Amino acid sequence: MVVKPKILQIVCTYPPYKGGIGAVAYNFKKYLKDLYAWDSVLVTPKYQDDYASDDSKVRFLSAWPRFGNAGFMPALTKYSAEADVVIFHAPFFGAVEPLLWQLSFSKKKPKVLVYYHHDAVIDKGLKKYIFKFYNRFVYPYLFKKADRILCSSVDFAKNSSLTPIYNQFTDKFREVRFGVDNKKFFPILDQSVLNSFCEKYHLPSDKPLISFVGGMDISHYFKGVPVLLRAVKLLRDRGVELGKLMLVGRGPLAKDYLKLAEELGIDDVVTILSKLEDQELNIMYNVSSVNILPSWDTKGEVFGLVSVEAMATRTPVITSNIAGVRTVAEDGVSGYLFEPGNERDLADKIEKIISNKNLAEQMGEAAYQRMQANFTWEKSVESLKKVIDELL
Repeated sequence: MVVKPKILQIVCTYPPYKGGIGAVAYNFKKYLKDLYAWDSVLVTPKYQDDYASDDSKVRFLSAWPRFGNAGFMPALTKYSAEADVVIFHAPFFGAVEPLLWQLSFSKKKPKVLVYYHHDAVIDKGLKKYIFKFYNRFVYPYLFKKADRILCSSVDFAKNSSLTPIYNQFTDKFREVRFGVDNKKFFPILDQSVLNSFCEKYHLPSDKPLISFVGGMDISHYFKGVPVLLRAVKLLRDRGVELGKLMLVGRGPLAKDYLKLAEELGIDDVVTILSKLEDQELNIMYNVSSVNILPSWDTKGEVFGLVSVEAMATRTPVITSNIAGVRTVAEDGVSGYLFEPGNERDLADKIEKIISNKNLAEQMGEAAYQRMQANFTWEKSVESLKKVIDELL
């Protein structure tokens, strides 16, 4: 066994770019160092000239041609050739080819862990055919060459487009859950902090607040915000007291959501918060009576990290009953699951929580305890290290 293996991570995005895959890579790197004193090098495309990192182990490489969060990076083989272990965060079009070349033709072959985050699906334009080609030919070859295939939930692997790969390579699969940084997301006991946030964003502090966090661009079409808006309409029609529905995120779909809210006659209780950083995001979770993840498509949503962040603040959650996502909260204990796309079922579950303060507090505490037991980065990276130890 290599005492301190040379680890390379290959990832399509990384801070300062905002994105979930980059956040996972960042925390893998941070906690491998903090917990086990394992250094790792990380390579990622340089999308802007000012992209840089204080970490000397992060390499922003030129990528050409570029398309979206992808780009051809042949220079990464310089780093993969020196590694004992490569963690490849998929999908990443343009980086898989150099890695496969090395695995196929180089004498020195690192152990390869492919972390499959989600499907890459575009239904129009040239990208549609590029993605289909990769999904049909390139990624199956990568899975064949990989030593281990990691996923945030085996439930997702068994019940999604990944299922054929899981059935073929079951012995390679390992579950490494996502985590939450409980130094960033935690319960706030100082009521004045919560009141100040409500005053700043014109939120009633004495009425139930419902929250959603997610991207509002076309690539996040699956987030299910229209279902949530229609559920809020049903609640209003029932005479259920509501403060605000907070939609936290940004993107061109935001104006479509506001238009739908106006058509439904609920625009007075819908507000979009587009520029919350981690500190205010934590406060937002704390003032929420319940956090909703209404995604309906497993091609895009495979876990629900925002739900775990909310749980870290003792906030109950409601999520769609879809593979992967449904493993985050315990139905009826730390929150509820609802039938995907069913606004009536969602409205019923929201009403149960916001109309019963004792139930909300019990679920919030259960959510917090579940997060602490299952969804910290320490536990995530502990699982990752066990997988690496298997191979060395």
